[in-house]
Amino acid sequence: MVIRQEVLKAIGGFEEIADYLADDFQLGYLTAEVGYKVMLSDYIVDHVLFANTLIDSIQHQVRWLRGIRVSRPWGYIGLIFTYGNITSLILMMTIKGSTLCWSALAATWIVRLIMGWIVGVKYLQDSSAKKYFWLVILRDFMGFIIWCYCLFGTTIEWRGLHL
Repeated sequence: MVIRQEVLKAIGGFEEIADYLADDFQLGYLTAEVGYKVMLSDYIVDHVLFANTLIDSIQHQVRWLRGIRVSRPWGYIGLIFTYGNITSLILMMTIKGSTLCWSALAATWIVRLIMGWIVGVKYLQDSSAKKYFWLVILRDFMGFIIWCYCLFGTTIEWRGLHL
């Protein structure tokens, strides 16, 4: 992130965002609040996740989701609509198997699998995405469980510290 010195002063300096979980979000949010324009870069930044274990990966997801929940509570609640596999399954259980429900369930799951293949295999050319493609639906379910977990509680683990 890049911020001009006069903009940083206008928002109260780094001290103003020091106690926020999502300090990067606050930096952009406060900048916009005082009337400056916030821009996203056209450059794609390559990165590597350093989650060595499943637990590390889950803790990373918890940090991200709790950061979203703190920064944009209504946006966090709105994430429920991104879990199409889950919502189509809930619809199926609620209406008890109508043709419309089966169609919605099948269409949602097929589109999700196609999207996972296109992004992971075709565009990112990730050999792991191809090898473990069958885990996409399981990952979606895990994501939903983590989302539910993050509805409650305020602690995160960051570099061995419980905050």
